[in-house]
Formats: sequence, C-alpha cells, structure tokens
Amino acid sequence: MSRVTLSVLAGGRSRRFGTPKSNLSVSGMPILAWLCRRLRPCATHTVLSVGQLWPAPTGAGQFDRIVADHRMDAGPLAAMKSVIDSISIADTFVSNDNDERNDHLVVFVTTDMPLVTACRVNQLARCLHAHERAVGVMNRWVGRGDAAQPGVPAIEPFPSVWRVRPARVLFARALAAGIAAPHRLAGRKDVWTHAVPSTDRWAFANINTPGDLQILDEQCPNLRIAAVHG
Repeated sequence: MSRVTLSVLAGGRSRRFGTPKSNLSVSGMPILAWLCRRLRPCATHTVLSVGQLWPAPTGAGQFDRIVADHRMDAGPLAAMKSVIDSISIADTFVSNDNDERNDHLVVFVTTDMPLVTACRVNQLARCLHAHERAVGVMNRWVGRGDAAQPGVPAIEPFPSVWRVRPARVLFARALAAGIAAPHRLAGRKDVWTHAVPSTDRWAFANINTPGDLQILDEQCPNLRIAAVHG
C-alpha cells in the first residue's frame, strides 16, 4: 500500500477574495483545520503549503508539517513543486522493491475547497493506481466545455494525485518551460484525467471571490461558511 501525503495549498495572495482564504471558517472551525480533519483519512501524512511572507495561519497546527512556497507569484505548480521537494527521497518508498505502484503519492487540494471529500480523493488515487505509467491524475468535467477552448473538456486541477518521484521531474521541467498552472499538464500522455459529470460541480466548488462565498453559503447553509476578519 502506498504512502500518501496530503498537501493543502494556502500560499496564494487571495487578491480577488480580498483577504487570506485561510481566514475562512467552516462550522465554526478554521478552514485549514476543517480540511485537514476531513481529508486525513485518505493520507498517512499531512503538509500545509504557505507563502513565505505569511505568518502561520489559524489551523496550521493540525498539519504534520508546514512548507514555505518560495515562489508565491509563480503559480500553484511552483507551490506543488516545493511540497514535493520537501519530501525526502527515502520516504518515496514503502518497500524495498521497485514497484512503481508503491511510490509515495501526494494529494494536492487548495484551501478554498471546503466540500472536497476523502472519498473523492481516494477515487483519484485508485485511478492513478490503475494506470501504472501515469505520473498524476486530475478530474475532467464531462458535459461542460472550457470557455477558453470551446469544445474542449474542462480540467479541474484540484484535488489531484501525483507520484512523487516522476512528478518531481515533471514539475521542474514544466516550470522551466514557463508552465505555472497544473491543468496545462493534462494534455500529456503520462498525466491522466478522470471523467466527472458536470452535475457534481458543487463537490469541487472553490471560493475565489466574496460572491463565491455567498453562493456557496446559500447552497450549503448548514456548513456556516464565513470569512473571519482580524
């Protein structure tokens, strides 16, 4: 069985939201603590990725380790690379054999996705195990076109699951080529996409703006999702 590191990315500047998204709360709990507890069943280790200039946010103590994103303005792929670089090479194995399926896996989710479940993450992990040559797997919407590329299925880059060893190389090469967003890797033969019906979009809803927060709170009033200021 693979070792799985759960990494929550919380190092963005949240310009559109207006305040750090780590200030969000869900059911009276800091969103980071909420995500860590909600997704911990699918992982053996947890890592929080934060911006190098940010103090440790509320809820950070729930994680096993905190990693600084030294390239905050380089996009989410740079933060993902920092997390993978922080994982010891010695920790990428759970046995002495060279079975690719036993590689250490890393799950990435962003701090503004309070509805993602361990079940969804485990589904992606199973998909990755089923494709032994794949470096990673992301979700692909079925029934919704990408507005930027009409007729092309939209890619949902988070949550996503990656094999640590090959992803370390892939991310480095992608960043060197100027690729900052993980969804741009979806066209590669070694990056798999898992089809998800567009009717499931609420399971992957993220909060980019105050308007998104209001809509999500109206859709899920029992969760009491709110921004905590100060």
